[in-house]
Amino acid sequence: MELSGRRIIRVISNNAVLTRDDSNEMVLVGRGIGFGRSDGDVIDESSIQQAYVDIDPERVHVLNWINALGSDSVDVIAQAVEAAADALGGLHPAVYVLLLDHIAFAVQRIGEGETIENPLVPQIKVMYPQEFEAARLAVRHLNAQLGIDLPEAEAGFIALHLNAARSGETVKQPLQRANRLAGLVDEVWRLLGSPGKSAHEDITRDLVALNRRLRAGNIRRNDAGHSIARDLGQDHAIATTILCRLLGADSLPRDMTGEAAFLAVTVHGWRQDISNAADHHRKGNE
Repeated sequence: MELSGRRIIRVISNNAVLTRDDSNEMVLVGRGIGFGRSDGDVIDESSIQQAYVDIDPERVHVLNWINALGSDSVDVIAQAVEAAADALGGLHPAVYVLLLDHIAFAVQRIGEGETIENPLVPQIKVMYPQEFEAARLAVRHLNAQLGIDLPEAEAGFIALHLNAARSGETVKQPLQRANRLAGLVDEVWRLLGSPGKSAHEDITRDLVALNRRLRAGNIRRNDAGHSIARDLGQDHAIATTILCRLLGADSLPRDMTGEAAFLAVTVHGWRQDISNAADHHRKGNE
């Protein structure tokens, strides 16, 4: 695609500019491409990287956001995106468009008194820790510069976009993975008979670590497997259910018997943590 002769209609940040030619609008992304630029400047083709993002009809509302927001607000949002991108590196250029759109909408919602909620924050924190920390950095910058109070829930949403931008996926993929994990954690609580959500972070963290290890093919043997299955029968049954869910299997594969034994001990620990938390809560109310 010939990109010469594109005129800047908005400098988004030092590394991204919104441009227009005779046929379309496009966000150009390149290190320093916006530095020292002004609206109306023509971009030299030699300064353009291969990465670019067309503003197609589905994204044309981004232009509306840019036009509706004040220049200072757009600058702050762009700075937040830059901070997150610098913390992670290697992001797909579409993140500039998608996050500008997403954050602008979140800022508007907060300004109108709406509450931003995200029940998947515990899963997002554990599954995408680097992206979540970068998102928290962006949220802190937005709150400090715009005088608003974006919650941790918004950092969770931003983290999903950042993860998608690192892998070239759409945000639906990391969102689906977080939803599946949340569903599995809920099932574990149900199997454990826990009415509350104590040990939430431990269960989530352990399940994420287990899933990563299984996907890496790091399968362990356990010479005490038969004893564990006998002495921790209920916990072993729960462990088997969890492994089948993670593996997408109807029954436990033979090579997973060792993993089932290890996980049964972990499940037993969860059960003890939940019981201890309930005792502590009960004593605190006496």
